Amino acid sequence: VEAFCKVKKLGMQLVAYTHLDYGVELLPGLCYADRLTVNFSAITEASFKRVHGKKASLTRVLKNMDSLLAMRDKRGKPKIRLSFVVYNHNYRELAGFLDMARQYKVDQVAVRFFEATSEMRELFFSKAQLASLRHIVEPALQVPFKFKHDLKKLHDFIANGKMFDNVVLMPHTALHNDR
Repeated sequence: VEAFCKVKKLGMQLVAYTHLDYGVELLPGLCYADRLTVNFSAITEASFKRVHGKKASLTRVLKNMDSLLAMRDKRGKPKIRLSFVVYNHNYRELAGFLDMARQYKVDQVAVRFFEATSEMRELFFSKAQLASLRHIVEPALQVPFKFKHDLKKLHDFIANGKMFDNVVLMPHTALHNDR
């Protein structure tokens, strides 16, 4: 919190990224941010644990999200952006995620594929999974969401049909970040 205050006193813009999976006592510091990205990438407890680790708790994140939104409504900030990294095991949760984002009245949603490392080969999409994802994204494009989103870019990427034709797996490094 002290670092956030210092940044704001210097007149700088503060942009933060979080998964919100921690104690509620840290939430007030996040309200100093001008923009805050919260990574979900799942809306079921089992899938959330698969993406974020065995100790992760979607229940805690949703409770923290409610508290954060109440603070935002009171203070007028931060602008909230939700992110969803699409894997072959969570793509069916995308429609529910978009509904949740609408209910939360967030400012923006970012949906994207993961960056594949050689350790992540099992997360590649089959052609059937891609077709199923396309059938989730196409109706979502017709919904007049009040938040900004990048679903058209995701749709175009899927519709191209050649996105994994020339995939080269990257070795995992300490600098790797799939968000």
